[in-house]
Amino acid sequence: MSIRRSVVLLGSLSAFGPLSMDLYLPSLPQLQTDLGTSTTLAQLTMSACMMGLGLGQFVMGPLSDRFGRRVPLIAGVFVYTLMSLACAFAPNIGLLIVFRFVQGLGGAAGMVVSRASIRDMYAGSDLARMFSLVMLVSGSAPILAPIIGGQLTRFMDWRGVFLVLAGIGVVLVVGAATGVRESLPREARRVGGLSAVGRDFSIVARDRLVLGVILILACTTASFTTYLSMTSFIFQNEFAVSPLAFSGLYAINSFAYVLGSQVNGRLARRRSALWLLTLALGGGLVGAVLVLVAGLIPLPLVALCASLAIVTFFQGATNPNTAAIALRDHAARAGTAAALLGTAQFVVAPIIGPLVSLAGATAVTLGVTMVVALVLANVVLRVTVRPRLV
Repeated sequence: MSIRRSVVLLGSLSAFGPLSMDLYLPSLPQLQTDLGTSTTLAQLTMSACMMGLGLGQFVMGPLSDRFGRRVPLIAGVFVYTLMSLACAFAPNIGLLIVFRFVQGLGGAAGMVVSRASIRDMYAGSDLARMFSLVMLVSGSAPILAPIIGGQLTRFMDWRGVFLVLAGIGVVLVVGAATGVRESLPREARRVGGLSAVGRDFSIVARDRLVLGVILILACTTASFTTYLSMTSFIFQNEFAVSPLAFSGLYAINSFAYVLGSQVNGRLARRRSALWLLTLALGGGLVGAVLVLVAGLIPLPLVALCASLAIVTFFQGATNPNTAAIALRDHAARAGTAAALLGTAQFVVAPIIGPLVSLAGATAVTLGVTMVVALVLANVVLRVTVRPRLV
């Protein structure tokens, strides 16, 4: 399989998260009305899927280390497809929440196995560069999904959107079965039962470098999740931006995220992952300070948007390097290490957003949260990660 085809396929498989979240986001109000439920329970369908994506990686990672990459990948994507169909025909909100959770469990396979497969095939500067290339595909999902989802609501209800997700699942099942080669040879696979899985998790979890990266990811995810959960309220309530205009602004910031990952990929040929991560976290903190200043003064919408674009640009450059650093010393346990990284992101995300929103969805709250989170990320980098790489 050519590198280009591999990048497209692995990027598509790793895009389950934003695709499952954002594609049906415009349909949430309709779903709430149709099922006669509350706003809280309707939003819980998002959190349930996110929790499934996080916990599923915790399971699928070790399975891929033991049985190879292809079998868990194909099985997971197949489950994702079945659960998408089940969601489309869910008779009530309770079953929909359950189906969404299991859908996330299945979708987690694509996310964790794609990372592990890249680690199987690449090392050194090529590893960070490949993560950046894959992110070009997966990072396009947050840009396109809300726009496509908004257009789909013109022709179908929320059940139809889940049928579209099921159709995408079918395409990816076929793609995984025919286009993904096994990257983990039998002699390199882990052996043993649950005790062996526990040992692998213990070995990876005791690695201070991995723990440092996980803490950095938790901080940057907290910052990014707060941005995702608050900006629609801030733009529409504080600046009277229409829903259509918000979609455009959201797409611009998502483009900044993708651009950041691609600039990172170019620089990865000449600079180390540590150097690039240091730059990304420092640049992200500068953008967060500007967001806070824009909220405190307050500055016009264009200043706030520009500040947020800086944060999302450097967020796009952060993720490839954290993955490259964390997986560097764990080639034999790449699935387990990738699972810990993914779980840290997707377990933090559904918790942080609602908690921070209790203080009010304002530009000041957003700025304070981002600054605190990115200050902590920079401290962890210098205290825990840098000493083990320099």
